[in-house]
Amino acid sequence: MISGEDNMEIASLISGGDEAIERGGELLERLLAEHPEWAETAVPYLATGQPSLVAAARRILTMFDEQALCTIARGFEIDNATARFHILSVLWAHLIAMDLRERAEWLEEVAPHLRRGLGDMRVPVRGFNEPEIVEIENDYRLCDETYLFLNRMLSLDYDDSVFAMLEEEARTPVVQQFERRFDNLFGTPAAVARKAAKQSTLLTELTIVAQFPEIFTFADAQEERDKAKAGQWAPTTKDFLAVAQVDTPNPSKAIFEVDSFLGLLSAILFDDPAKPDSSAFRPLQSIKRVNILTHGNPGLIAMSGTVDKSGGVLLSTAGSGSQNLSGPIDVASVQVAADPNLLLSNGKPLAQSLRDRFAADAEVYLIACHSAMGLSLPLMQDMHGLFKVKICAFTKEIAYCPSLDATHIVDRAFTAIENCNNGSTRGYKHLVPDRIVGSGAASSRRPNDTSS
Repeated sequence: MISGEDNMEIASLISGGDEAIERGGELLERLLAEHPEWAETAVPYLATGQPSLVAAARRILTMFDEQALCTIARGFEIDNATARFHILSVLWAHLIAMDLRERAEWLEEVAPHLRRGLGDMRVPVRGFNEPEIVEIENDYRLCDETYLFLNRMLSLDYDDSVFAMLEEEARTPVVQQFERRFDNLFGTPAAVARKAAKQSTLLTELTIVAQFPEIFTFADAQEERDKAKAGQWAPTTKDFLAVAQVDTPNPSKAIFEVDSFLGLLSAILFDDPAKPDSSAFRPLQSIKRVNILTHGNPGLIAMSGTVDKSGGVLLSTAGSGSQNLSGPIDVASVQVAADPNLLLSNGKPLAQSLRDRFAADAEVYLIACHSAMGLSLPLMQDMHGLFKVKICAFTKEIAYCPSLDATHIVDRAFTAIENCNNGSTRGYKHLVPDRIVGSGAASSRRPNDTSS
């Protein structure tokens, strides 16, 4: 019934009940995560009144990830109190499992869809042999259920004992007063500003620049120029940045200086890589290209190092075991990152979270000398295994060809393959990689996420 990337027949799953869902296994979970829009097909089954269909639809809806929450909440458009009641239960199952910050963010997203429930005086049908999710003591109306849901989500310390003691006619003004305060709770200018601040700047291309500190000062301009003229010079971060500025779209926001593999991973994951604990995640499937400008050797892509005044380059190698992410990109560090048991603070695997940020046709460019030579092939293969995107690299040297006048370097942005006599051009996108690993078939999720 379920095969690879075939379109999921939600109706067949729901009609097949638990047995059909169990057969789907991990593949079903992956496909549901990949297609949050399928929740729209499942929601109407909550209004059928048929216990088996309702139970199966509820189970399916709880298997989607957070990207389906707004689709599920929009189910309140169905004019059916029972369906709305089950939607609240499904949303509760999703939101209660989140940390406080993530829950607050998603509550702001779904609450506007639920507002109409505060005016629904009908009593939903309960039962369906699921007493653990039913308010047994109270025959609450949908407006009461919505009121309680929103208050409990706003504060898990909310005490509903007083509300529970009220008669129906006494509960009505309480709910109505809450509805009048709805905009203050969820629609204030401050809330709007918070929401706007959380919206990601949709960057489809990132450029990563490694940390190789500048060795020449302003007073050394002539000396640096002469070293470059004599071929006794190598690029530092300043030069990588000059090249990056030429071809990176939205360079003020899309160029990141990092000094470790972990810094690179943070730039892929977070809107603000410098503040991973508070930053929103980049939207899923939003990144189409990552460029890494640095020095390298076969099998090692440096994230930091030094350059001396004679053009000697020393690549930083650091860490072992759990510390591998603090050093360069090599086979060991990539294998650490690919470990499915390595989790982010939100409990999700690092590797899957990285893959989810990439578009299906995404590419990573290793713009470093000999990044595809010799021992680089296993590294490229492991990087493809980690990111599930194309890895593009160069067997030859990447030449930096600064433009010179009589006293200093005029323009640092020229590059070429192998040597500057081959014709240099500003930027990096004219550099054509001669080895590519992977088909780029990988993100297992969908676009437009701003928090997960």
